[in-house]
Amino acid sequence: LKYKKTLKTTSTHNQVVQPGSRVLTTMSLLLGQLNVIGRHFSAMAAPAVASTILHGFPTSSTSVLTRFALHLRGIEFEEQTMEVKTRSDGMPDAVGQKPYLEAEGRRIEQPGAIFNYINELHVPGQKSLLPDDLSARAMSRKLATMASTEIAPFGYYRVDRFLIEELKVDKNGLDKWKTHWLEHGFSELEKVLSDPQAMCLDNACIVPKHGTYLVGDSPTMADVFIQPLVHWSQTNPDLAQRVDLSPFPILKKTYENCLQLPAFQKAIPKL
Repeated sequence: LKYKKTLKTTSTHNQVVQPGSRVLTTMSLLLGQLNVIGRHFSAMAAPAVASTILHGFPTSSTSVLTRFALHLRGIEFEEQTMEVKTRSDGMPDAVGQKPYLEAEGRRIEQPGAIFNYINELHVPGQKSLLPDDLSARAMSRKLATMASTEIAPFGYYRVDRFLIEELKVDKNGLDKWKTHWLEHGFSELEKVLSDPQAMCLDNACIVPKHGTYLVGDSPTMADVFIQPLVHWSQTNPDLAQRVDLSPFPILKKTYENCLQLPAFQKAIPKL
């Protein structure tokens, strides 16, 4: 007897579907899902695009540290100077105006958030601005936090304005205020830098010492937050005289090393 092979068919919505076509349909669906997954991971690994805009004031500490971080990580960006509002008496009124980073539809404010966004972007060939070593990373964050909470706020414009208008502090008094908090902050930073092991509770903990920069031999978050303030203490025309850095040898040496970095040179304002 001759055997003739026949294929069973199933009717779905008046359409005849061959079993082989079911396999093809399943494979097409799987390939589609793989393409979606592939596009997802490609987007995650895509280098930072040049749609980053820094909105700020050229000499503000937030603007300087943002430029420093962007240049260190090799991220292209544009810069747009924010217009300073004026009060009825003609004095500048920057209260409420904060530098921010515009990045692919996001408005990112506050130095810590801006730094983390920049540092977490995937940039081929660029290192993170936080050390690989856990203890060194903690040290870098500690130093950066000290700068942003114990030094920078005392120089904010709104603080100056309150001292002048509400407490009637004159220019000489304001100069003493700024110098005092810079020197105090630098002293506290120098203590930490001089004895990094102080953060350890046992002998198993080892914290890398300062090197060319504040934490090791590569610029880290600590340099991004601290060195702009050191530079401000040396160049701000509003200060009667520069802050003497000789009592802070580690800070002084690492600042001088940063001055040789193209990323820092491009970040600091031209006064």
